[in-house]
Amino acid sequence: MLTLNLAGDNWVRQGGYSDQEKDTFDVYRGIRDITAAERGKFYFDREGKAVFWNRHHILDKDTADASFDDAMTDMKYTFASLDQTKNEIIVTCHPRSVGAAPTTLWELKDAVIRVAPGERREVYVKYKDEKDKRIGGKDVTVEDVEYFQGSCTVEVEAKANGANLVFKNESERTEAIVEQCVVKGRKIVDEGQMDARSIDQTSITYFGRRTMNINLPSIDDLDQAQYIADFERNRRKTPFGLAQMITLQSHAEDGGARHADQLGLTIGSLIELQETQTDHDGTYIIIGEAHELARGGKHWTTSWYLEPQVETLPWKLGHATRSQLERGTRLAY
Repeated sequence: MLTLNLAGDNWVRQGGYSDQEKDTFDVYRGIRDITAAERGKFYFDREGKAVFWNRHHILDKDTADASFDDAMTDMKYTFASLDQTKNEIIVTCHPRSVGAAPTTLWELKDAVIRVAPGERREVYVKYKDEKDKRIGGKDVTVEDVEYFQGSCTVEVEAKANGANLVFKNESERTEAIVEQCVVKGRKIVDEGQMDARSIDQTSITYFGRRTMNINLPSIDDLDQAQYIADFERNRRKTPFGLAQMITLQSHAEDGGARHADQLGLTIGSLIELQETQTDHDGTYIIIGEAHELARGGKHWTTSWYLEPQVETLPWKLGHATRSQLERGTRLAY
């Protein structure tokens, strides 16, 4: 599993009018960014529990939980779709540098902070450099606090791009007026975007150029971005038939058909799939599901969204058929 050097420091929406504040991603955008950097998956299961898979999760399972031979009610099938076949992969990474010594990330200027007697006040500040550019910070502290009047305690709750300053005035009579306050830390600076590119010229010759752009804010290393680009090229360069979804139906009360599978199989299950009309034979991981009850709650329809299992599983220590060395060895990304 990937270990990120930095995350969250560049989760800022850009663009828009120059006088608009650049706010941070919400939690779902953050989860999406981390999951995309890992090339894994994140979902909520049937019980509402949040689940994260790293990129090797679907490679660890090689025994199917069920087989379907023309046993589904419906199947969505494509061959060489534009979303599926790609022969030019461009992965954008975001190298950053972290300062060796603390520097000023924010300071109180041309203003004061008033804290009423016995009150608590929170002030959120955003880290910026000398050019007023948004930056990140590590090892953040608050220093050089001076008062025009009174005094109070100051605590800092450090975030990736800013800090929440908590002022507490313990006096019962005197208002505290802060006239100087400096937030310091090790500055995180975005060094600009870099692109890793991976191309399969043979595929381009036969099928035309099909480009896939992947922007990964949490990847800060060009070599790592290149690994991702090569991985995606290898799994997408050759057109193949793909079952994207299958549908099952049964009586919700009396069962029958594939009722037991509708109950027992879920996201993460591995299934074997054969279909006569397309002459398709493949192994798939269920990566999404939808359920519908109709006709007074008695007609149950289940739709499973699928992702193909890799054709050649990678090397695995201690596995009976996957731990051989030399010619049979396949390393996973």
